Amino acid sequence: MKEVETKILEINRKEIEEKLLGLGAKKVFDDIMESYFFDDENSSLKKKGVVLRVRKESDEIYLYVKENISKELVKSADEKVVRVESFDALKEILGVLGFFVKGVAKKKRVMYKADNMSFCLDKYEDYLSFIP
Repeated sequence: MKEVETKILEINRKEIEEKLLGLGAKKVFDDIMESYFFDDENSSLKKKGVVLRVRKESDEIYLYVKENISKELVKSADEKVVRVESFDALKEILGVLGFFVKGVAKKKRVMYKADNMSFCLDKYEDYLSFIP
């Protein structure tokens, strides 16, 4: 799946949510997300523009592989995702393959969908909480 993403900082969340609802968007997610970023000791994936991420969304766990296509005006990536049953088992498998957690990001996400587009309003926690 090709993902096209743009980020807009310092928004009025309440105003944006009202506009999205007014345009017929539906709220489909409102919960905490934890993302665990994996790479090897040489950061080989990062050097190739590849992101290997395990994300906990509510009670579900997903493995994502994103290959960056472009970082021009909007960020574009080829993204593959699969749902997994066990975070611990997956972490162990990735460890056997030489990958370990290089970073963690926790955020509160509210997601709306309209047609074939998703609109995500994120608020990072912990050490990234400075991001508006």
